[in-house]
Amino acid sequence: MTEIKKLREQLQMEVDTSFLYYSIAQLQADENLKAVLNSLSDIEKGHANAILKKINVIDPNFKMIPPSGKAKLQLKLGKVFGYSSILNNLSNIEKNYASKTIQQKNADGVPLDGFEHNHLKIIEAVSDNQKLNIDGGFLSKFESRHKSVGEML
Repeated sequence: MTEIKKLREQLQMEVDTSFLYYSIAQLQADENLKAVLNSLSDIEKGHANAILKKINVIDPNFKMIPPSGKAKLQLKLGKVFGYSSILNNLSNIEKNYASKTIQQKNADGVPLDGFEHNHLKIIEAVSDNQKLNIDGGFLSKFESRHKSVGEML
């Protein structure tokens, strides 16, 4: 797979994930849950912007892409079948991402820092409908670590 194709696929995944987190957040009555999902959306949007910068090194005219039809369809199906199916899918994406990050770190000889599964832990808590009393400071702390992980891919 070419580098540009890989980056475009990563970009689409980040855009779609951000879109889904944001869209589900807007439907929440619980302000803590809404804040967590919005924060996850913002984090994924930041990842998308970082990937776009990498793409622009190769193709300076490439612009940010919209959410895919697949993501929009997932959201519509969530209205019918419930949003837990979307959250389960996001959990699977986060598991896959964490696994790839760990593999890459191991291959590069970079020590694991324990932050590789942060998004997964949060989205699993959301999926399990646990009370989420997570403040912005916590999200900022784990995101500063997570950004460095995302830059490795």
